[in-house]
Amino acid sequence: MMKLLMPTLVTIAGFSVAAQSKSDFTKKWEIEGYVYFGITFSPEEEEKDDFLHFHDNGTFSSREVGKVETGTWKWLEGEEEIQVFQDEESLVMKVVEVREDELTLLLEEDGDSIKVKYRAAPNRN
Repeated sequence: MMKLLMPTLVTIAGFSVAAQSKSDFTKKWEIEGYVYFGITFSPEEEEKDDFLHFHDNGTFSSREVGKVETGTWKWLEGEEEIQVFQDEESLVMKVVEVREDELTLLLEEDGDSIKVKYRAAPNRN
């Protein structure tokens, strides 16, 4: 997760998320793919079960390439970013778009950037 979440602060592109609140993110998000030039590409086979799960109590859990990780998170409303904390690291993800069933995050590392698209996991009661 930390490898995936190694973004730095970046400029938002296209969609305003300023009116969102923490509750808009508190659910399990399953990876849908990576967006390049407006086209969503499927994740690799070993990434197909990856997810982010933001809990109401400010904790999160995730799976990246089979490795489950946990930490805490907060919605930076004025910055339109999600900040996650794990061990002694703090990472920021820029929210490009959030809807009831879709979340797109912009990640940037070492001069490269990528948009990661998630879909809300089905509610399995």
